[in-house]
Amino acid sequence: MLEQIAVKDDKSVPKGKRLWRLKLPVDEEFKTYFPMMVEKQEREWHIRTPTIQNNVANQFANVIVEANRMLPRANMPGSAATAQSSSTGLGASGLSLVSGTTVASQSDIEKLLTQFFMEQFKDYGVCKMTLLRQHFTVKQNEVPTLRQSPTMIQSMFKRILDAIAQPFMGSQETFVLKKGLDEKHERFRKAVLDIIEASPKTARFKKQQILDSIKQNLGEDFPNSAYSSIMPEFCVNTGTLWKPKSGTVDGK
Repeated sequence: MLEQIAVKDDKSVPKGKRLWRLKLPVDEEFKTYFPMMVEKQEREWHIRTPTIQNNVANQFANVIVEANRMLPRANMPGSAATAQSSSTGLGASGLSLVSGTTVASQSDIEKLLTQFFMEQFKDYGVCKMTLLRQHFTVKQNEVPTLRQSPTMIQSMFKRILDAIAQPFMGSQETFVLKKGLDEKHERFRKAVLDIIEASPKTARFKKQQILDSIKQNLGEDFPNSAYSSIMPEFCVNTGTLWKPKSGTVDGK
């Protein structure tokens, strides 16, 4: 099946380094017109690739599920089985054990974990590891899928976090997203993050100080719309000063 869409490197490439390459060339025009979609897929594959490589290297020894080739009548919309599947957080794309018990694929769990992290960073901006784990425990109680294979999920938890987030202000237990949620303001976000990271942990920032630094570093004014969305991501407003967040629920 793979040979219908891809070609494997010939024998001139050392064994073990041969890759499958798609027959169709990259659509550069598509990348130009839909950059955000391309970037989203690249992020997802960056997270998913290690799992695929691991499974291939182990000849899928750790994969104990087989894909549903046909949706059984018992799982038709409105049936009890469908309701049970919905409670796991999965749809018809779920996988089944040979015994018939519905379980999640690694891909399903990766998506749920990524969604969980994005929700946390959207709500808090800066997150301590303790906050993430506390909220993840709550999420596991809500979504049974995230209680399957605890060892695998804990490994994926750290790997996905490392892929989308970075340490904040020198702390290996406090994190912010590597890339913001608003692409058009990303250069301002990165500049603000650089200013904060270069400052002592006890630093406090005045609005004019931030505006002047951005002007100096980027050579352009800091738009109020960007300022109003970026500063609250990293800092708590104490009235006249911005204080870097601690990564707790209240940020203080």
